[in-house]
Amino acid sequence: MNNMINVTYRSFIYLFFPIIVILNIFLIFISRNVFEKEVKSILIGVFFIFIILGVYCLLIFFNRKIIADDEQIIYISEFKKTYLYKKEEIENVRIVDYGRYTNSKIVIYANDGKRVVVPYHCRGYEELKDYFVSQGFIQ
Repeated sequence: MNNMINVTYRSFIYLFFPIIVILNIFLIFISRNVFEKEVKSILIGVFFIFIILGVYCLLIFFNRKIIADDEQIIYISEFKKTYLYKKEEIENVRIVDYGRYTNSKIVIYANDGKRVVVPYHCRGYEELKDYFVSQGFIQ
């Protein structure tokens, strides 16, 4: 474990949605007397869904990470489930487009059919990209 690379998903993108959810809940709380009863029940259902999505984004922000060293890659999911991939188990690594940005997402394909996606906004993205170039996975 000489050359260890940590990639975390701690980015403003994963905090933006929960912040919007909190602001919307605050606005609903302030204007609770303005809406009719039917509209209130619909808004409560919609915001319940938004709260679940906001919590999921926070789980990604705090828990999801990738640790790479000379022999293996460890992927920790948002639910703290750990996946271990040895160098021999990695089938292919590609740099693909992400939205309007070209060559800005690393996709790691394993032999068992699973894949790990690392967007450009993750901390440690460039180090991981350089790691795969130095290991010969990316030309």
